[in-house]
Amino acid sequence: MPPHHLAWSGNARVGLIKDSSANVALLNGERGYVVLVSETDMDVPRVADAHTGSCSAYTLTSTSNDHTHRGTVQTERLDLPPELGSDDAVILSEVTDPDNPDWSNDEVLLGYAALNGYTVMVLGYQGREFEAEFVEVMTGVLEKVRRLT
Repeated sequence: MPPHHLAWSGNARVGLIKDSSANVALLNGERGYVVLVSETDMDVPRVADAHTGSCSAYTLTSTSNDHTHRGTVQTERLDLPPELGSDDAVILSEVTDPDNPDWSNDEVLLGYAALNGYTVMVLGYQGREFEAEFVEVMTGVLEKVRRLT
């Protein structure tokens, strides 16, 4: 993976933390979403390209105690639903399928949108099985940002 893509996407995520507000939602007591609204104006298409271009697959190594685990993370861009189509938005799916069975097939949905000078990020840990619910959460957040800005 070219280091400049990795550095740019990492710096973009860190930049979101400045001047931001985050919330966590738990639906039905079992599905969690993290929502971040930041005053950082982010280039959403560039973030998507950084995650799905040459960095769409990379090896992850985790070391804890005496064990080291390696695995592959693959990221792809999902089709944007009509309710988000007019926004500067993207939804990414990250699937971790390492050799460690405890991590096998962990799937994360990650949504970014730029709106009225704000960047919204929504993180869902349930994967594509709950993509419709993820879109509903993200749409609700964008509607609230629209109303308040």
